Amino acid sequence: MTAAEVAAELRQLRVEPGLWEVTSLVVDARGENMPREAQARIKGHRRTIRNCVTPAQATRPDANFMQIQQRSGCAYRGFSIEGGRMRGEMRCAGGGLPGAVTTSMDGRYGAGRYVIAMRMVSTGMPEAANMIIDTRTVGRRIGNCPSAAPPALEGEAS
Repeated sequence: MTAAEVAAELRQLRVEPGLWEVTSLVVDARGENMPREAQARIKGHRRTIRNCVTPAQATRPDANFMQIQQRSGCAYRGFSIEGGRMRGEMRCAGGGLPGAVTTSMDGRYGAGRYVIAMRMVSTGMPEAANMIIDTRTVGRRIGNCPSAAPPALEGEAS
């Protein structure tokens, strides 16, 4: 798929405007030569951000995302957003990366909540430093945007 085809799929996605909270959790991290200590540091890492989505943003995906990806040397396969389910795969190589990274996603969405499982697989890395990282991301609308809040509020917890 081309970046334009993926963008056309993303245009089908509609979300409710308001304050959104997105939490991403590293469910698993492993690699042939990855020390257990490194696995332990990565696995279980949780990051939460809050973001205000305006009514205009709610009616279309962030146009900048696809513009950045068009220049990244990434190829897309199987992106679809249909019937409450979203899925797809992106493979990126080059651009200073010594190997390739393939990211696949599969999830469910609604106007006020989404849940996505993602797997990132790196291959061709120096010294056999290939990895597989599985994450689970949950996004949900938690209310109206505070009138005096900056556009994005970020917090992090482990």
